[in-house]
Amino acid sequence: RVLVEEGAGWSEGPVMTNTITGYEVFDVALSEWCDGRTSTVYLPQPTSLQTSQNYFCPQPISSNAANNIAWKPASDTSLLKSSLHSTETIDWDALSLEKSVLALSYLSASPSLDNYLCILQKCRKRKSLAHAMLVHLHLCSRGADTHSVLESHLVSLFVECESVHRAQVAFNRVNRRSEFVWTCLMQGYVDSGEPELALDLVNAMKEDGVALSKFTFVTLVKACARLQLLERGEELHKELADLGIESDLFVGSILVDMYAKCGSIAKAQEVFDGLSSRSIVSWTALISGYAEHGPAEKSLKCLDLMDLEGVSPDTGCYICSVKACGNLENLSRGLEMHSEVLKKGLEDDQVLSHVLMDMYAKCTALEEMRVVFDKLLVKNVVSWTTLIARYVDHGHNEEALRCLEQMQATGESPNDITLVCSLRACRDMGAIDKGREIHAVLVKEDLERIPYVCNTLIDFYVRLGTMEKAHLVFEELQTRDVILWTTLISGYAECEHTEEALSCFEQMQREGLSPDVAAYNAVISACAAKAKFETAFRTYLQMQQRGFLPNSTTIMGVLKACKNRSSLAFGRFIHAQILTADGGQNAFFDVQLATVLFDMYAKCGSMMEAQHVFDNMPSKDTVAWTALITGYAGQGESNLIFQLLRRMKAEGKSPDKETFLSVLIACTHAGLVDEGQLVFESMGKDFGISPALEHLNCIVDLLGRVGRLNEAVLMLKQSSIPPDPVMWGTVLGACRKWQDIEVARHAFDCVVALDNSYTAAYSLMANIYADAGLWEEAKMIEAMRGKQG
Repeated sequence: RVLVEEGAGWSEGPVMTNTITGYEVFDVALSEWCDGRTSTVYLPQPTSLQTSQNYFCPQPISSNAANNIAWKPASDTSLLKSSLHSTETIDWDALSLEKSVLALSYLSASPSLDNYLCILQKCRKRKSLAHAMLVHLHLCSRGADTHSVLESHLVSLFVECESVHRAQVAFNRVNRRSEFVWTCLMQGYVDSGEPELALDLVNAMKEDGVALSKFTFVTLVKACARLQLLERGEELHKELADLGIESDLFVGSILVDMYAKCGSIAKAQEVFDGLSSRSIVSWTALISGYAEHGPAEKSLKCLDLMDLEGVSPDTGCYICSVKACGNLENLSRGLEMHSEVLKKGLEDDQVLSHVLMDMYAKCTALEEMRVVFDKLLVKNVVSWTTLIARYVDHGHNEEALRCLEQMQATGESPNDITLVCSLRACRDMGAIDKGREIHAVLVKEDLERIPYVCNTLIDFYVRLGTMEKAHLVFEELQTRDVILWTTLISGYAECEHTEEALSCFEQMQREGLSPDVAAYNAVISACAAKAKFETAFRTYLQMQQRGFLPNSTTIMGVLKACKNRSSLAFGRFIHAQILTADGGQNAFFDVQLATVLFDMYAKCGSMMEAQHVFDNMPSKDTVAWTALITGYAGQGESNLIFQLLRRMKAEGKSPDKETFLSVLIACTHAGLVDEGQLVFESMGKDFGISPALEHLNCIVDLLGRVGRLNEAVLMLKQSSIPPDPVMWGTVLGACRKWQDIEVARHAFDCVVALDNSYTAAYSLMANIYADAGLWEEAKMIEAMRGKQG
């Protein structure tokens, strides 16, 4: 740290305030003096006020050598010092910036205004914040810091050096503030990402009696664009119109950009059409607006019109146009753009290259994307992150993780976005070990507490079923927002941990957070998994009482919670709400919602209402047909099963394996043995679908439930599908119910032959013997299990 004590010397320590001038001393790292590069820096040695001898650093230094400076007496500066008898003898233009600033500390008299301005201009040319600060401190020590011209130049200089807070300090010391200095400070706040502070200055400027100029208005309109304050921007537009300068090319271009960034494309086009002439700036603003907010086709049409008017695209224009190609997934036009970029020699521009990579990724041309990346002269963290993110977006997760390793091998450190994208790849691959490695890096770099990073971590552990770890990550956060709570609740819902989901939902509200629609949907989904229709219905009503409108996800969640006759009234209430909300159109034209609706009626035993919903659907997919057939099968309407299967096929919707599995499960629960067997046989004979293991298991289960055990065994022996231990275990379970020891022994032998470590079979067989009073045999089975470990 470097600080000034009353302008008399430098010493190390905490930042102080100069009690003489009231000027807050700047905290300057030595790297600032060096401007990030090797340069000669003349500084007084850090010393106390009692030391009068000056010191300087004689060697060129770089920022990484800041702590290893050998300070020496400034005897080498004696020549410079001896020549400084008066300001009149100094050729300020000839002196370097460093010597000019050093000369100020030796002079007893102050240089003229022109000489000060000459030094400030050198600072501006180099954009040297450190030297500008030295000049400012010198002015403060000489009492010249309130000079309007000098301070105005300092405000402008500090803004150019990207130090708006120092510009504010200098601004505060200006006695008479011109429009120029007000606008400079506003521009500084806009450029530094604090446009709201620029807008806050307007009233103070007016109270100061300073009229807003064209450039002030332009700066304020830029602030509105950054903040997307359309209404405030329209007010400024009206003032510009009253001044008669809205059609000015410079002003008009900024207005087009403001409206485009605020998403008011029609207004942007209107202003653009009213311009007396059009520049590359106004064209790019309009093209950018269409590329971002649509319709993207118009951005390419604007590019063609611009070409007809003889305006040549620049880098910024190509960036917007290439984005439009990506949004449209227009690969051929994107290739044309890329060709033009190569012809104009713009391919080395990093931003443009990254946009080209994005465009190719959106067009699923990943090989072309990789070519652009490989040709980059400099591959920074943004380049690598763009590559990794796009691979993850397209499911190329292994390649994404390889890129992460390559990136780290080159010495480029991943940032939070890179690591989050990589974690998504691990989640989708189920690579929990690699995900844990990335988690460790996030912890090491102190990034895991960033909300969206934490959200991704929780989602990663949730998707891989490790809810304990997900909850641990969540608990380590000091502040938790609704999004994080919702992710955790959704995780518990997916794992069917309903009680934990409800507990989190209540805890979130106790901590003073109001649930949003997503949080309500997550809780309702958790209730649906366990058929807690009363809790689901209560939550559904609560969200509406708090002003949230249910969406289709909400409605489907509540309907799925209604799974028996006792919940039919709730289901009817939801259906009535759908009809009231939109005349019933949504209930029938949203196939997914209609399917859930009649599935609810079917499970609640009201097939007449289910059929009504089905009949009113304009299009019926395989899922809808499956739900209807399953509903009738579950109600024991065996005569309708084959009739509906044939009708389904006649209407061009052939049943698939999932259809038959659902029907077989329904037959099993309804005890429709003969019908189930006929369905199983018709799969291959009538519909050309080969039964899978799960279909065979359904039939075995069905036969076992009604005590037809020999048929179940025969089916397993004659099946072209090799039975697994689970199937023979199903037979064993049925044997215990019907106390059939002979079939049980055969089934047990078959299980052990396939997998002698299948512990459930030993338990079942031992229990069958025990139920029959065959204690010795039961002990023998227990002994066999003990040998297997």
